[in-house]
Amino acid sequence: MTTQLIVRVDKEKKALFDRKARISGKSSSEVIRELMDTYVQRQDMRGYLGKLLAEMGTQMKKDGFTVDDVPRIIKEVREEKHKRRQ
Repeated sequence: MTTQLIVRVDKEKKALFDRKARISGKSSSEVIRELMDTYVQRQDMRGYLGKLLAEMGTQMKKDGFTVDDVPRIIKEVREEKHKRRQ
């Protein structure tokens, strides 16, 4: 089931948007739906990454690491990865 979304926009901006959508072979509604899908996916990813980073921080604290250790750890991981490629 679909529903309707009413949005107020400047008349000239809407005309330009409609024209750009038609040029790309899509309706304005199709473009808006794609933009909404992209926005929702990005927000979901941000939430996931935020939770993941928080969990990593908690584990690092439990393991005795501090924020000051992060650059060194990143460097070590990159060096190890580089060695494996060779």
